[in-house]
Amino acid sequence: MKRRASLVDVVPTCLEAADIAADREEFDGKSLLQEPSNADRTVLCDTILDWDGLICRTIIGRRHKLTTYTGESYGEFFDLERDPGETKNLWNDSAAAAARESMLRALADHDTSLQRSSRPRIANA
Repeated sequence: MKRRASLVDVVPTCLEAADIAADREEFDGKSLLQEPSNADRTVLCDTILDWDGLICRTIIGRRHKLTTYTGESYGEFFDLERDPGETKNLWNDSAAAAARESMLRALADHDTSLQRSSRPRIANA
C-alpha cells in the first residue's frame, strides 16, 4: 500500500515504532503506524528557496501533484493516475482547472495549519 508522508511524519512514526512515549500534540506530523489509510491526505512535500529568490512549493494528493512558484503565473500540475511519469503539465488545461483549484486550497490549508501551530519551526516543509 502506498502512503504519502512528509518529513514531519518521520519523528512521530519512529517514536511509535520504538515504543517511546510522546505527546502526539507536540508534533505537526502524524505517525504512519496510526494511520491505516491516508488515501485522502495531501502532503506538503517540498519547499525550495533558491539563491535567485525563486520559491516553489509542492503538494501531493491521492491523484494530483501541484507545484507553485511564488510570484509567478505559471506552475506545474499533474494527474498522477493518467500520467505517472509527470510528462504532461496540466497547469493551463481548462479541463483540469477545478482539480488544480482544489489542490491550491489544500496548499493554503497546509499553510494555515502551520501558521496556527504553536510549536517552534525547525524546517520549512
